[in-house]
Amino acid sequence: MTDLRRLWRAWHLMLVTVLAVPGVLMLIQHWGYLTDGPVTPAVPLLSRTVVAPDFSLRDLDGNVRRLRSFRGRVVLLTFWATWCPPCQTGIPSMEALYQTYKTHGFEVVAVASDGQGVEAIQPFVTQHYLSFTTLLDASGQVTRLYGVTSLPTTYLLDREGRLVSVAIGNHDWAKADSRSLILSLLDTAHQATMPRGAESLRRMPDPEAQKIAAGP
Repeated sequence: MTDLRRLWRAWHLMLVTVLAVPGVLMLIQHWGYLTDGPVTPAVPLLSRTVVAPDFSLRDLDGNVRRLRSFRGRVVLLTFWATWCPPCQTGIPSMEALYQTYKTHGFEVVAVASDGQGVEAIQPFVTQHYLSFTTLLDASGQVTRLYGVTSLPTTYLLDREGRLVSVAIGNHDWAKADSRSLILSLLDTAHQATMPRGAESLRRMPDPEAQKIAAGP
């Protein structure tokens, strides 16, 4: 009888594992934690009257930065972590966007939720030559404030700090539709002199810049 019970338990455990693992992997892929997961679109929000919640966090130099201080600029607000595979590929492409449009009123604000703080984030920032604002959210307080349950999650804010769109999971910010959305939020007065397409990025040595120039 004891042997039968053990055999039943072993068979039951194997059955549960076989049924559960594919479901878990599908969920992980859907949430964007697998590098070969689907690329999600940036979804326009139904209303542009909602102002992004303000917050204060320290940057890598220990300075306190407020989201409100970026008013007047179009902001790509991304929540990420160095241990997140899609973040590792997506963050460098944001640097290329930042370098292209930063003089025309564009800003990238990256909120990192690594528990180790600067110790984990600084090497990644240095390795990928990231120059945009990186903020530390080791406690996850701001990440929870924005209802983030999947990394990366990225919000696009207009110059008034209003929420325009959100991309949950892996998203290719180098695609033409993403660039067009950002351009549409920048001042029309600047758009006449704003860099566009491959010609504007040709002089940038960064391979990610060439990826943006190539488009989708």
